[in-house]
Amino acid sequence: MKQYVPIRKELTVHLVYLQLMTSLAPKDKGGISNKTVRESLVETSEFLNKADEDEIVNKGPILINHLQKVVDWYKESFPPKIPVEQITEEFNKFFDKNREPYSWGLECGWLQKVMDCSNMGFPEDFPFHARIGIGHHAGFGSIEEEFLLRDAFFILALSEESYENMHAYARFWKESNKTDDPKLVNKILRTANQDVATYARLSILSFFSFVEAFVNSVGYDFSLRNKDVLSPGEIEILNGKKKGRYLSLEYKIEKIPSIIRSDKKTLILLSDSKQIKEPFKTFIENIKEIRNSSVHYFIKLRIFTILSSRFSKYIDDTHFGNPNF
Repeated sequence: MKQYVPIRKELTVHLVYLQLMTSLAPKDKGGISNKTVRESLVETSEFLNKADEDEIVNKGPILINHLQKVVDWYKESFPPKIPVEQITEEFNKFFDKNREPYSWGLECGWLQKVMDCSNMGFPEDFPFHARIGIGHHAGFGSIEEEFLLRDAFFILALSEESYENMHAYARFWKESNKTDDPKLVNKILRTANQDVATYARLSILSFFSFVEAFVNSVGYDFSLRNKDVLSPGEIEILNGKKKGRYLSLEYKIEKIPSIIRSDKKTLILLSDSKQIKEPFKTFIENIKEIRNSSVHYFIKLRIFTILSSRFSKYIDDTHFGNPNF
């Protein structure tokens, strides 16, 4: 039957499109997590899989007419930027190779490419790689580098708490007139002191990692949204490399804004140490130095000196270098 193929194709497109759109909607807004909505889609899918040609030809148009009203509502609320057939084809590909979009969400940049997302309630400047939740996660979005920032503040809070606890116990020890034997005190407090040092060091590492991830995110987002007007060299720099080699953070902070800016000006100078201004001066000379001391073997022995001299608020340096520590 000549009608069978086009009817089945149209019904399939409607079904997949509605699966996508209801997956983006929260349960209380008619989303796929709503039992009634989910069962309707499942029944339509089972009809497509089990019905013979006669049933598709006779009942398919009725189903299409029924679904068309919902499809039109979604198209009006979130106008497609490309044909719906292309949207459904690309959406289906997300299920290849176990990518599990219902667990990891959909890329914000893809959604913005295929439809108008202004009514979804997400910030317009969400980066291209931000994940938009679907199914049970509908209505939520996430940015990978945000987790690094959350980690950093969480660990910083732990370092402050550990610092206060350590000194509170030290005061208790002193006020209780316990022995003033330095060796014994050292033995008792060294674990608390190590907690402070560990949390402080990890918080610095996490904050540094966030800054680097954020800079990479800005470059990556701009390269994906403007790849048609950027040169291959600019795209490579925006993705953190030059001639195949990874770039330093200082270079990226200095160079990426000059590619993004319409006037191509470089306003942040980090290549000349004499021209580095705050807060970049402290970040490069202090924070980065501590980070490098933590992750690079050849300067690892300097970390305790750097931490004690520049971050003594959180590090009790009285035990550094003590053979009993």
